[in-house]
Amino acid sequence: MAATKGTVRVEGYRETMRALKAMESSVAREAREALKEAAEPVAITARAKISIYDDANVGTIKPRAGIRGAFVTQGAKKVTGQRGDFGTLQQRRLEEALDEHGDDIADEVEDAFSFLARKHGF
Repeated sequence: MAATKGTVRVEGYRETMRALKAMESSVAREAREALKEAAEPVAITARAKISIYDDANVGTIKPRAGIRGAFVTQGAKKVTGQRGDFGTLQQRRLEEALDEHGDDIADEVEDAFSFLARKHGF
């Protein structure tokens, strides 16, 4: 990846994000937003799968992105209830959603980084 201030060589996601942030923080911000968009289909599918259970709080299932990668998180507080295994059940549904969209996510991330490279000239 070449930058306006010289040449930056990176290998891997973390190194790429660090190099983008060192180069220009707005580019790193755009990359994180693109990763969140790529993870959104997983969040939507997870919400649909978990919403079939009574009292499931699906409004807090959201995509996030950071220096370590993109994530889909459940932000609801832990609540004791009638199902002691509900956390495990949610985790399984999130994993199913990820399995359904795994190939799409890889393609979207590749497209997003290619777009950023063309847009910013590196």
